[in-house]
Amino acid sequence: MKLTRRRKIWAAALLIVTAVVVWAARSGWERWVEFRGHIPGRYRAFPAEGTTVFTVIAPDGTWTMDVHTSGTAQPKMAMSGRWRLSGHMLIFLSGAAADESVGPLAFILESLQGPLNDSEVSRIRVVSASAAGLELSYGTHLITGKEDLQTLKREPAAP
Repeated sequence: MKLTRRRKIWAAALLIVTAVVVWAARSGWERWVEFRGHIPGRYRAFPAEGTTVFTVIAPDGTWTMDVHTSGTAQPKMAMSGRWRLSGHMLIFLSGAAADESVGPLAFILESLQGPLNDSEVSRIRVVSASAAGLELSYGTHLITGKEDLQTLKREPAAP
């Protein structure tokens, strides 16, 4: 069977798409292996003056976050849900999104997408993960145009 020009173009496009998917899967897998052991823990962050955020990322896939303003014992806001690591993207799910099942291609697709901060689904890029804590990227800041980074300092485990 003789290949027409159109079939050759489709075959080349399919080969390129396959190569990109394989590369993304391998790259995401390498990042996942690098970060997975450092993600679970108890963290503290100071995103704005007078605000402290306590985040617990548990090994069982659950997370909680309490936002405290200075001088208050009770959190101003509390959230909880499930988390997972897709390549270098840390995914936080809450509400109905936390109960949804994850498809087999989610690992690859989420690794290719950029950061997202939504009420039920947040995708945050892990820049670095170590025993000292996490450095996360929330994408490009809308006003400054610079990368919006946040450092979560690891806290000792609760008694």
